[in-house]
Amino acid sequence: MKLHQRGSTHHLRVRVPSDLVEVLERREIHQSLRTSDSRTAQARASSLKVAIVTGFERLRVARQASACESDVAALASTFLESLGSTRRSHADKLTTPSITRLDDLAKAYLTEKEKAVDPRTLMTMDYSFRIAVHHIGNIKLTDLNRSRCRAYKEALLATPQYLLREDNASKNADRLLSDKSVNKHLQFLSGLLRWGVREELIGGNPAEGLSIRKRGRDWDQRFAYDNEQIKRLLSELWLHEERPERRWVPLIAAYSGMRLEEICQLRCCDVVEHDGFWCFSVNDEAGPLKTAAAQRLVPLHPELIRLGFLDFVDELIDLPMQRLWSNLQPNRLGRYSNSVGKWFGRYKRDRGLEVARQIWTVELGGFSAPNPAALPGRRSEDDKTTQAEPQPCLQSESRIGGAEGRQDDERAGDAVRPASQSDQAVEGSAA
Repeated sequence: MKLHQRGSTHHLRVRVPSDLVEVLERREIHQSLRTSDSRTAQARASSLKVAIVTGFERLRVARQASACESDVAALASTFLESLGSTRRSHADKLTTPSITRLDDLAKAYLTEKEKAVDPRTLMTMDYSFRIAVHHIGNIKLTDLNRSRCRAYKEALLATPQYLLREDNASKNADRLLSDKSVNKHLQFLSGLLRWGVREELIGGNPAEGLSIRKRGRDWDQRFAYDNEQIKRLLSELWLHEERPERRWVPLIAAYSGMRLEEICQLRCCDVVEHDGFWCFSVNDEAGPLKTAAAQRLVPLHPELIRLGFLDFVDELIDLPMQRLWSNLQPNRLGRYSNSVGKWFGRYKRDRGLEVARQIWTVELGGFSAPNPAALPGRRSEDDKTTQAEPQPCLQSESRIGGAEGRQDDERAGDAVRPASQSDQAVEGSAA
Protein backbone atom coordinates (compact mmCIF):
# COMPACT_ATOMS: atom_id res chain seq x y z
CA MET A 1 0.00 0.00 0.00
CA LYS A 2 1.37 3.36 -1.01
CA LEU A 3 0.26 6.92 -0.30
CA HIS A 4 1.34 9.39 -2.99
CA GLN A 5 0.46 12.85 -4.27
CA ARG A 6 -0.75 13.77 -7.74
CA GLY A 7 -0.73 17.51 -8.12
CA SER A 8 -2.04 18.77 -4.79
CA THR A 9 -4.33 15.78 -4.11
CA HIS A 10 -3.28 12.69 -2.14
CA HIS A 11 -4.00 9.22 -3.55
CA LEU A 12 -3.77 5.67 -2.20
CA ARG A 13 -2.50 2.79 -4.32
CA VAL A 14 -3.02 -0.80 -3.16
CA ARG A 15 -1.74 -3.82 -5.06
CA VAL A 16 -4.33 -6.55 -5.51
CA PRO A 17 -3.16 -9.97 -4.25
CA SER A 18 -2.32 -12.32 -7.11
CA ASP A 19 -5.06 -14.79 -6.15
CA LEU A 20 -7.71 -12.03 -6.51
CA VAL A 21 -6.51 -10.36 -9.73
CA GLU A 22 -8.80 -12.51 -11.88
CA VAL A 23 -11.81 -11.80 -9.66
CA LEU A 24 -11.31 -8.04 -9.47
CA GLU A 25 -9.99 -7.79 -13.05
CA ARG A 26 -7.17 -5.44 -12.05
CA ARG A 27 -3.77 -5.60 -10.44
CA GLU A 28 -4.06 -2.39 -8.47
CA ILE A 29 -6.69 -0.31 -6.68
CA HIS A 30 -6.07 3.40 -7.04
CA GLN A 31 -8.25 5.75 -4.98
CA SER A 32 -8.23 9.53 -4.63
CA LEU A 33 -8.35 10.69 -1.01
CA ARG A 34 -9.84 14.02 -2.14
CA THR A 35 -7.66 16.20 0.05
CA SER A 36 -4.42 18.13 -0.16
CA ASP A 37 -3.85 18.05 3.60
CA SER A 38 -1.37 15.34 4.58
CA ARG A 39 -2.88 14.63 8.02
CA THR A 40 -6.37 14.29 6.62
CA ALA A 41 -4.98 12.06 3.88
CA GLN A 42 -3.28 9.77 6.42
CA ALA A 43 -6.51 9.41 8.40
CA ARG A 44 -8.57 8.65 5.31
CA ALA A 45 -5.95 6.25 4.00
CA SER A 46 -5.99 4.28 7.26
CA SER A 47 -9.77 3.85 7.10
CA LEU A 48 -9.63 2.96 3.42
CA LYS A 49 -6.89 0.37 3.98
CA VAL A 50 -9.03 -1.40 6.57
CA ALA A 51 -11.98 -1.48 4.15
CA ILE A 52 -9.82 -2.82 1.32
CA VAL A 53 -8.15 -5.56 3.39
CA THR A 54 -11.55 -6.59 4.76
CA GLY A 55 -12.90 -6.78 1.20
CA PHE A 56 -10.01 -8.96 0.11
CA GLU A 57 -10.67 -11.39 2.96
CA ARG A 58 -14.39 -11.60 2.18
CA LEU A 59 -13.64 -12.44 -1.45
CA ARG A 60 -11.21 -15.18 -0.39
CA VAL A 61 -13.78 -16.66 2.00
CA ALA A 62 -16.43 -16.63 -0.76
CA ARG A 63 -14.12 -18.45 -3.17
CA GLN A 64 -13.07 -21.03 -0.59
CA ALA A 65 -16.72 -21.67 0.27
CA SER A 66 -17.20 -22.84 -3.32
CA ALA A 67 -19.66 -20.06 -4.10
CA CYS A 68 -20.71 -19.93 -7.74
CA GLU A 69 -18.75 -17.64 -10.04
CA SER A 70 -21.61 -15.19 -10.49
CA ASP A 71 -21.94 -14.74 -6.71
CA VAL A 72 -18.21 -14.05 -6.37
CA ALA A 73 -18.40 -11.58 -9.27
CA ALA A 74 -21.36 -9.82 -7.64
CA LEU A 75 -19.45 -9.62 -4.34
CA ALA A 76 -16.42 -8.18 -6.17
CA SER A 77 -18.60 -5.56 -7.88
CA THR A 78 -20.18 -4.58 -4.56
CA PHE A 79 -16.74 -4.28 -2.98
CA LEU A 80 -15.39 -2.05 -5.75
CA GLU A 81 -18.52 0.08 -5.85
CA SER A 82 -18.14 0.73 -2.13
CA LEU A 83 -14.72 2.17 -2.95
CA GLY A 84 -16.08 4.26 -5.82
CA SER A 85 -14.81 1.92 -8.56
CA THR A 86 -16.46 -0.62 -10.84
CA ARG A 87 -15.43 -3.92 -12.35
CA ARG A 88 -14.23 -3.65 -15.91
CA SER A 89 -16.59 -4.76 -18.62
CA HIS A 90 -15.47 -7.54 -20.92
CA ALA A 91 -14.67 -4.98 -23.63
CA ASP A 92 -12.35 -3.10 -21.28
CA LYS A 93 -10.24 -6.09 -20.29
CA LEU A 94 -6.68 -6.15 -21.54
CA THR A 95 -6.22 -9.07 -23.87
CA THR A 96 -2.56 -9.96 -23.80
CA PRO A 97 -2.41 -11.63 -27.27
CA SER A 98 -3.50 -8.36 -28.95
CA ILE A 99 -0.80 -6.26 -27.27
CA THR A 100 2.30 -7.45 -29.03
CA ARG A 101 3.73 -4.26 -30.55
CA LEU A 102 4.87 -0.88 -29.24
CA ASP A 103 1.90 1.02 -30.66
CA ASP A 104 -0.54 -1.49 -29.15
CA LEU A 105 1.08 -1.01 -25.75
CA ALA A 106 0.86 2.78 -26.04
CA LYS A 107 -2.84 2.68 -26.95
CA ALA A 108 -3.65 0.33 -24.07
CA TYR A 109 -1.71 2.54 -21.65
CA LEU A 110 -3.53 5.70 -22.81
CA THR A 111 -6.87 3.93 -22.44
CA GLU A 112 -5.92 2.98 -18.88
CA LYS A 113 -4.84 6.56 -18.08
CA GLU A 114 -7.76 8.32 -19.76
CA LYS A 115 -9.72 8.93 -16.55
CA ALA A 116 -6.68 9.42 -14.32
CA VAL A 117 -4.97 12.38 -16.03
CA ASP A 118 -6.18 15.67 -17.47
CA PRO A 119 -6.81 15.93 -21.25
CA ARG A 120 -3.77 18.12 -21.89
CA THR A 121 -1.41 15.59 -20.26
CA LEU A 122 -3.08 12.78 -22.21
CA MET A 123 -2.46 14.64 -25.49
CA THR A 124 1.18 15.21 -24.52
CA MET A 125 1.65 11.53 -23.75
CA ASP A 126 0.02 10.48 -27.02
CA TYR A 127 2.30 12.83 -28.98
CA SER A 128 5.39 11.50 -27.18
CA PHE A 129 4.44 7.89 -27.94
CA ARG A 130 3.95 8.75 -31.62
CA ILE A 131 7.48 10.20 -31.61
CA ALA A 132 8.76 6.95 -30.07
CA VAL A 133 7.02 4.79 -32.69
CA HIS A 134 8.32 7.12 -35.42
CA HIS A 135 11.96 6.62 -34.35
CA ILE A 136 11.93 3.08 -32.96
CA GLY A 137 9.33 1.63 -35.30
CA ASN A 138 6.19 -0.30 -34.40
CA ILE A 139 8.30 -3.28 -33.43
CA LYS A 140 7.31 -6.34 -31.44
CA LEU A 141 7.66 -5.86 -27.72
CA THR A 142 9.93 -8.88 -27.58
CA ASP A 143 12.37 -7.05 -29.90
CA LEU A 144 12.55 -3.91 -27.73
CA ASN A 145 15.86 -3.88 -25.89
CA ARG A 146 18.37 -1.50 -24.31
CA SER A 147 20.28 -0.86 -27.53
CA ARG A 148 17.09 0.23 -29.33
CA CYS A 149 16.23 2.56 -26.46
CA ARG A 150 19.72 4.06 -26.55
CA ALA A 151 19.34 4.57 -30.29
CA TYR A 152 16.03 6.32 -29.61
CA LYS A 153 17.79 8.69 -27.20
CA GLU A 154 20.36 9.57 -29.87
CA ALA A 155 17.59 10.09 -32.44
CA LEU A 156 15.81 12.50 -30.10
CA LEU A 157 18.96 14.62 -29.88
CA ALA A 158 18.71 15.19 -33.64
CA THR A 159 14.93 15.62 -33.75
CA PRO A 160 13.55 19.03 -34.78
CA GLN A 161 10.94 20.70 -32.63
CA TYR A 162 7.31 20.07 -33.58
CA LEU A 163 8.05 16.86 -35.50
CA LEU A 164 4.74 15.17 -36.44
CA ARG A 165 2.75 18.26 -35.45
CA GLU A 166 -0.18 18.73 -37.80
CA ASP A 167 -0.43 22.52 -37.46
CA ASN A 168 1.67 25.25 -39.04
CA ALA A 169 4.22 25.10 -36.23
CA SER A 170 5.83 22.04 -37.85
CA LYS A 171 6.63 24.10 -40.97
CA ASN A 172 8.65 26.65 -38.99
CA ALA A 173 10.90 24.25 -37.09
CA ASP A 174 14.45 25.61 -37.16
CA ARG A 175 15.71 24.25 -33.83
CA LEU A 176 16.23 20.82 -32.31
CA LEU A 177 14.47 19.52 -29.21
CA SER A 178 15.78 21.01 -26.00
CA ASP A 179 17.56 18.72 -23.54
CA LYS A 180 14.57 19.05 -21.22
CA SER A 181 12.21 17.85 -23.97
CA VAL A 182 14.50 14.93 -24.80
CA ASN A 183 14.44 13.82 -21.16
CA LYS A 184 10.67 14.23 -21.04
CA HIS A 185 10.19 11.90 -24.02
CA LEU A 186 12.54 9.35 -22.46
CA GLN A 187 10.60 9.50 -19.20
CA PHE A 188 7.30 8.96 -21.00
CA LEU A 189 8.71 5.88 -22.74
CA SER A 190 10.10 4.53 -19.47
CA GLY A 191 6.72 5.08 -17.77
CA LEU A 192 4.97 3.24 -20.58
CA LEU A 193 7.30 0.24 -20.33
CA ARG A 194 7.12 0.24 -16.53
CA TRP A 195 3.35 -0.07 -16.82
CA GLY A 196 3.81 -2.90 -19.33
CA VAL A 197 5.96 -4.74 -16.78
CA ARG A 198 3.28 -4.35 -14.08
CA GLU A 199 0.65 -5.66 -16.47
CA GLU A 200 2.96 -8.61 -17.32
CA LEU A 201 2.98 -7.63 -20.99
CA ILE A 202 6.77 -7.30 -21.21
CA GLY A 203 9.56 -8.83 -19.18
CA GLY A 204 11.49 -5.68 -18.28
CA ASN A 205 11.95 -1.95 -18.83
CA PRO A 206 14.96 -1.36 -21.14
CA ALA A 207 14.42 2.44 -21.03
CA GLU A 208 14.83 2.68 -17.24
CA GLY A 209 17.31 5.37 -16.22
CA LEU A 210 17.96 6.76 -19.70
CA SER A 211 18.50 10.52 -19.68
CA ILE A 212 20.92 13.15 -20.86
CA ARG A 213 22.74 15.84 -18.92
CA LYS A 214 21.54 19.33 -19.75
CA ARG A 215 24.23 21.12 -21.73
CA GLY A 216 22.89 24.66 -22.08
CA ARG A 217 22.76 24.63 -25.87
CA ASP A 218 22.16 27.89 -27.74
CA TRP A 219 18.57 27.06 -28.67
CA ASP A 220 17.75 26.26 -25.02
CA GLN A 221 18.63 29.75 -23.84
CA ARG A 222 16.06 32.38 -22.99
CA PHE A 223 16.94 35.98 -23.67
CA ALA A 224 15.78 39.00 -21.72
CA TYR A 225 14.07 41.90 -23.47
CA ASP A 226 16.08 45.09 -23.29
CA ASN A 227 14.45 48.40 -22.43
CA GLU A 228 14.14 49.47 -26.06
CA GLN A 229 12.32 46.23 -26.93
CA ILE A 230 10.02 46.63 -23.91
CA LYS A 231 9.15 50.14 -25.04
CA ARG A 232 8.50 48.96 -28.59
CA LEU A 233 6.25 46.14 -27.40
CA LEU A 234 4.22 47.77 -24.67
CA SER A 235 3.97 51.46 -25.49
CA GLU A 236 2.06 50.78 -28.71
CA LEU A 237 -0.55 48.51 -27.18
CA TRP A 238 -2.87 51.39 -26.36
CA LEU A 239 -2.49 52.89 -29.83
CA HIS A 240 -3.17 49.85 -31.97
CA GLU A 241 -5.15 47.39 -29.84
CA GLU A 242 -8.82 47.88 -28.94
CA ARG A 243 -9.49 44.56 -27.22
CA PRO A 244 -8.94 44.95 -23.45
CA GLU A 245 -7.14 41.63 -23.01
CA ARG A 246 -4.57 42.65 -25.61
CA ARG A 247 -4.00 45.96 -23.86
CA TRP A 248 -3.83 44.65 -20.31
CA VAL A 249 -2.51 41.06 -20.35
CA PRO A 250 1.05 41.93 -21.52
CA LEU A 251 1.21 44.80 -19.01
CA ILE A 252 0.03 42.60 -16.15
CA ALA A 253 2.58 39.95 -17.13
CA ALA A 254 5.38 42.53 -17.21
CA TYR A 255 4.43 44.08 -13.87
CA SER A 256 3.53 40.90 -11.95
CA GLY A 257 5.39 37.84 -13.31
CA MET A 258 2.13 35.85 -13.37
CA ARG A 259 1.72 33.00 -15.84
CA LEU A 260 -0.27 33.71 -18.97
CA GLU A 261 -3.06 31.27 -18.11
CA GLU A 262 -3.32 32.71 -14.59
CA ILE A 263 -3.93 36.17 -16.06
CA CYS A 264 -6.33 35.03 -18.76
CA GLN A 265 -8.61 33.12 -16.37
CA LEU A 266 -8.95 35.99 -13.85
CA ARG A 267 -12.44 36.96 -12.71
CA CYS A 268 -13.62 40.33 -11.43
CA CYS A 269 -13.72 38.98 -7.87
CA ASP A 270 -10.05 37.96 -8.13
CA VAL A 271 -8.98 41.62 -7.90
CA VAL A 272 -9.02 42.10 -4.12
CA GLU A 273 -7.81 44.51 -1.47
CA HIS A 274 -5.64 42.92 1.23
CA ASP A 275 -4.12 44.87 4.15
CA GLY A 276 -4.48 48.12 2.22
CA PHE A 277 -2.90 46.76 -0.97
CA TRP A 278 -4.69 45.79 -4.15
CA CYS A 279 -3.79 42.27 -5.28
CA PHE A 280 -4.56 39.60 -7.82
CA SER A 281 -5.91 36.49 -6.08
CA VAL A 282 -4.54 33.51 -8.00
CA ASN A 283 -6.74 30.56 -6.98
CA ASP A 284 -8.03 27.27 -8.30
CA GLU A 285 -11.64 28.49 -8.29
CA ALA A 286 -10.84 30.64 -11.31
CA GLY A 287 -9.29 27.67 -13.11
CA PRO A 288 -6.60 24.98 -12.89
CA LEU A 289 -3.19 26.02 -11.56
CA LYS A 290 0.16 24.57 -12.55
CA THR A 291 1.11 23.62 -8.98
CA ALA A 292 -0.39 23.77 -5.51
CA ALA A 293 2.11 26.50 -4.61
CA ALA A 294 0.77 28.68 -7.43
CA GLN A 295 -2.23 29.66 -5.29
CA ARG A 296 -1.20 33.05 -3.92
CA LEU A 297 -1.79 36.82 -3.72
CA VAL A 298 0.18 38.92 -6.22
CA PRO A 299 0.44 42.68 -5.47
CA LEU A 300 -1.10 44.96 -8.06
CA HIS A 301 1.70 47.25 -9.25
CA PRO A 302 1.07 51.01 -8.78
CA GLU A 303 1.75 51.57 -12.47
CA LEU A 304 -1.21 49.36 -13.40
CA ILE A 305 -3.41 51.41 -11.09
CA ARG A 306 -2.07 54.64 -12.60
CA LEU A 307 -2.96 53.36 -16.05
CA GLY A 308 -6.56 52.79 -14.97
CA PHE A 309 -6.78 49.06 -14.35
CA LEU A 310 -9.04 49.48 -11.30
CA ASP A 311 -11.30 51.73 -13.38
CA PHE A 312 -11.54 48.95 -15.95
CA VAL A 313 -12.45 46.44 -13.23
CA ASP A 314 -15.02 48.82 -11.72
CA GLU A 315 -16.97 48.76 -14.97
CA LEU A 316 -17.47 45.01 -14.52
CA ILE A 317 -17.94 44.90 -10.75
CA ASP A 318 -21.71 44.25 -10.99
CA LEU A 319 -20.83 40.75 -12.23
CA PRO A 320 -18.15 39.58 -9.76
CA MET A 321 -17.92 36.03 -11.14
CA GLN A 322 -17.52 37.28 -14.70
CA ARG A 323 -14.17 36.83 -16.40
CA LEU A 324 -12.16 40.01 -16.82
CA TRP A 325 -11.64 39.24 -20.48
CA SER A 326 -15.06 38.49 -21.97
CA ASN A 327 -13.59 37.97 -25.44
CA LEU A 328 -11.60 34.92 -24.32
CA GLN A 329 -13.28 31.54 -24.55
CA PRO A 330 -11.81 28.27 -23.27
CA ASN A 331 -10.39 25.90 -25.84
CA ARG A 332 -11.13 22.17 -25.86
CA LEU A 333 -8.71 21.72 -22.96
CA GLY A 334 -10.43 24.43 -20.91
CA ARG A 335 -7.57 26.94 -21.27
CA TYR A 336 -8.28 30.64 -21.84
CA SER A 337 -4.79 31.75 -22.89
CA ASN A 338 -4.44 30.00 -26.24
CA SER A 339 -5.61 32.85 -28.47
CA VAL A 340 -3.68 35.51 -26.51
CA GLY A 341 -0.44 33.52 -26.81
CA LYS A 342 -0.86 33.19 -30.56
CA TRP A 343 -1.73 36.87 -30.95
CA PHE A 344 1.30 37.99 -28.96
CA GLY A 345 3.58 35.85 -31.12
CA ARG A 346 2.27 37.63 -34.21
CA TYR A 347 2.43 41.00 -32.44
CA LYS A 348 6.13 40.49 -31.62
CA ARG A 349 7.04 39.48 -35.15
CA ASP A 350 5.23 42.49 -36.61
CA ARG A 351 7.55 44.68 -34.54
CA GLY A 352 10.71 42.92 -35.62
CA LEU A 353 11.17 40.75 -32.51
CA GLU A 354 11.53 37.22 -33.79
CA VAL A 355 13.53 35.62 -30.99
CA ALA A 356 11.22 32.85 -29.74
CA ARG A 357 12.49 32.27 -26.23
CA GLN A 358 12.37 35.72 -24.67
CA ILE A 359 11.12 36.54 -21.20
CA TRP A 360 10.36 39.61 -19.12
CA THR A 361 13.20 40.14 -16.66
CA VAL A 362 13.60 43.87 -16.60
CA GLU A 363 13.82 46.95 -14.44
CA LEU A 364 10.50 48.45 -15.34
CA GLY A 365 11.59 51.99 -14.50
CA GLY A 366 12.95 52.25 -18.03
CA PHE A 367 9.57 51.71 -19.70
CA SER A 368 7.61 54.74 -20.83
CA ALA A 369 3.99 53.89 -20.11
CA PRO A 370 0.99 55.43 -21.88
CA ASN A 371 -0.19 58.81 -20.73
CA PRO A 372 -3.17 58.11 -18.44
CA ALA A 373 -4.76 61.44 -19.35
CA ALA A 374 -5.26 60.11 -22.86
CA LEU A 375 -7.22 57.07 -21.71
CA PRO A 376 -11.03 57.22 -21.81
CA GLY A 377 -13.25 56.79 -18.76
CA ARG A 378 -10.68 57.83 -16.16
CA ARG A 379 -11.76 59.00 -12.71
CA SER A 380 -10.85 62.43 -11.45
CA GLU A 381 -7.68 62.71 -9.40
CA ASP A 382 -9.71 63.35 -6.24
CA ASP A 383 -11.63 60.11 -6.70
CA LYS A 384 -8.73 58.03 -7.95
CA THR A 385 -7.73 54.92 -5.97
CA THR A 386 -3.99 54.53 -5.54
CA GLN A 387 -1.83 51.82 -4.05
CA ALA A 388 -0.59 52.44 -0.53
CA GLU A 389 2.98 53.68 -0.23
CA PRO A 390 5.70 52.76 0.20
CA GLN A 391 5.42 50.08 -2.47
CA PRO A 392 8.49 47.95 -3.26
CA CYS A 393 9.97 48.00 -6.73
CA LEU A 394 9.09 44.74 -8.41
CA GLN A 395 10.96 42.70 -10.93
CA SER A 396 9.13 40.09 -12.93
CA GLU A 397 9.95 37.11 -15.06
CA SER A 398 7.20 36.03 -17.42
CA ARG A 399 6.74 34.82 -20.96
CA ILE A 400 3.82 35.28 -23.33
CA GLY A 401 3.74 33.12 -26.43
CA GLY A 402 6.59 31.73 -28.49
CA ALA A 403 7.53 32.31 -32.10
CA GLU A 404 4.70 30.08 -33.13
CA GLY A 405 2.36 31.80 -30.67
CA ARG A 406 2.04 29.11 -28.03
CA GLN A 407 2.16 29.58 -24.29
CA ASP A 408 5.19 28.25 -22.46
CA ASP A 409 4.84 28.89 -18.76
CA GLU A 410 7.55 26.51 -17.56
CA ARG A 411 9.77 29.40 -16.50
CA ALA A 412 7.09 31.85 -15.42
CA GLY A 413 7.69 33.23 -11.96
CA ASP A 414 5.64 31.58 -9.22
CA ALA A 415 5.32 34.94 -7.48
CA VAL A 416 6.34 38.53 -7.80
CA ARG A 417 9.56 39.16 -5.94
CA PRO A 418 11.04 42.41 -4.57
CA ALA A 419 13.93 43.81 -6.56
CA SER A 420 17.32 44.32 -4.98
CA GLN A 421 18.19 47.64 -3.42
CA SER A 422 20.30 48.51 -6.45
CA ASP A 423 17.25 48.48 -8.70
CA GLN A 424 15.69 51.82 -9.42
CA ALA A 425 12.17 52.47 -8.22
CA VAL A 426 9.48 52.21 -10.85
CA GLU A 427 8.58 55.67 -12.05
CA GLY A 428 5.48 56.68 -13.94
CA SER A 429 5.87 58.26 -17.33
CA ALA A 430 4.13 61.39 -16.04
CA ALA A 431 7.07 62.04 -13.67
